[in-house]
Parts: sequence; C-alpha cells; structure tokens
Amino acid sequence: MDVSFDSGLPRAARDQTARVEVYVVESCDAVSMGERPNDAIASTHALRDAGDGPLIGTLDPGPYGLYAVAQDATCAVVAAACSAVTIDPTAQTPLAVILSAFSGVGCAASQQCVIGTGQCLGPDGGIGGVNCYVEPDGTACSVDDVEGVCLAGACCTGCWDGGRCRAGDIANRCGAGGQLCKSCDVNLDICVAGQCTPISASEASVP
Repeated sequence: MDVSFDSGLPRAARDQTARVEVYVVESCDAVSMGERPNDAIASTHALRDAGDGPLIGTLDPGPYGLYAVAQDATCAVVAAACSAVTIDPTAQTPLAVILSAFSGVGCAASQQCVIGTGQCLGPDGGIGGVNCYVEPDGTACSVDDVEGVCLAGACCTGCWDGGRCRAGDIANRCGAGGQLCKSCDVNLDICVAGQCTPISASEASVP
C-alpha cells in the first residue's frame, strides 16, 4: 500500500501527523470521512516515531475501498481520504490513497491522547491512578488490581509482543505484568495465568 499526502495539504498538517490509520473496506461509500469504520475488512497503522503496525494479510481479489486517516498528537484528525482500489494478484503496483485536508475533533480538555492506539483516555488513564500517557515506559501501574507496567501510553497487564499488549493467555503469546510475550514450546505446555505450565497426563488424555 502507498499512503501519501496531497501536495495541496498544508505543511503544518503533514508535520503534525503522529499516527496514520489505514483500512480496507467494502467500498468508500461505507465510510464516514474522518471516523473509524466499524466493519473494516482489515486495518493497520503507522506511527511517526515507532514505525508500522501489523501487516494486512491476503485479501480476495476484487474491488475495495482503501481508507486512511491521519491524526495529530491530540488525536484530532488532520487529513483523510478514501480511494476505490482493485486487488489483482497479477498487478505489480501498490494500492494507493492520497490524504487530503480534513478537520476532526481530538480529545476533550480532560483527556489525553494515546498515540500508540489513537484513543482518548481520562485524566488518570483509568489505570490505578497512574497516567501512562505521561509516565515513561516501565512505570508500575494496575488495572482492576492486576499489576502491570506502562507501555506505549497504556497499562499492559498481559504480555508485550514488541508492538502491542496482548492478553498473555495463549501458548504462543504467554506472559503477564507487561513482560515480553513468550511461546510455550515444550510439547503439551499451556499458558495458565501468564505462565507456561505442563498439562498433566490425566488432563492430556483423551476419554
């Protein structure tokens, strides 16, 4: 995919962009400009200071809409656009959308914008009195009395996969407390409360 800015877009809008979200939708008629779509087929994002988000997997050939939204550090939308595209396995050119100027509201005065997610949080981040938006990564925090650490502007109580916080409750992404996710590679190990745990012979047997 190729996401770029229209040459007529004010330089300030380009310079202020902190996050760009990209969505594959059924068609451009299915989106409200400047808003997140509720039924996107696939999505990813890019951060100015932290690189690209997850890759979009293989999509069925056919017509789609490629929709993109740019946000500044207050989560306000500064540019948006949608282009009709066609996925053709034989084509060698990337799918492209060119962002045009758009003005959308950001967070309320009492909220903070989390650049990593593009979400607005309350003054304490809703995380045990610790505002992970302003505290550095690694600061201790908690959610519903479950301990974690601040990562990318939010309190991670599961495990960190290098790009986002995961629940930490499955074998290939196991962990807790904001530690790096691990994989339970030993045969028949499962993830229990963030720890790789062997299944007993009785639990593993098939009735």
